[in-house]
Parts: sequence; structure tokens; C-alpha cells
Amino acid sequence: MDIEEAAKKEVERINEIMKNVELKNEKAREVFELAKSYAKDANYFLKEKKFLQAFEAAVIAWGFIDACLHLGYVEIKKEEIKKWFTI
Repeated sequence: MDIEEAAKKEVERINEIMKNVELKNEKAREVFELAKSYAKDANYFLKEKKFLQAFEAAVIAWGFIDACLHLGYVEIKKEEIKKWFTI
């Protein structure tokens, strides 16, 4: 898999995650907003064909959501998406 394919895959996955994640605790609002911002950036970079940056931004967004999920600050609404995480 080349970087373009990897970027498209990760951006697609973070978009699906962001559509199905819900903030449960206001303590994590700032981190949640950072995740949303990185996801938005990932889409922008993908559109601009900056595939490495798109991949990186998607993975960073994923990391923020994963941390919030482990701390119980967010909830993933779709069961099939929950399987993507290690909780």
C-alpha cells in the first residue's frame, strides 16, 4: 500500500469515527475539539494531495479520540466502529 492509499484509508476511517463519537464529559472538550480539528485538516490535506500530512493528521485525531475513549470521556455509537479500538 502506498502513502496515497494509506492516507485515503485513514481519512475515511477518521471521518466515520468522528460521525459516530459523542463527548460524554466536558473535561475532555478541548481534546475532543483538537481531534475534530485534526480530522478536518486530514480532509483538507487529502484534497490538496498532501498524502503524508493527511495520513499524519488522521492518525493524530485517532490518537486523541482513543485516549478520550480509554478515559471514558467519549462514546462510540456504532458497534462496528468500537471494534477498531482496543478498549
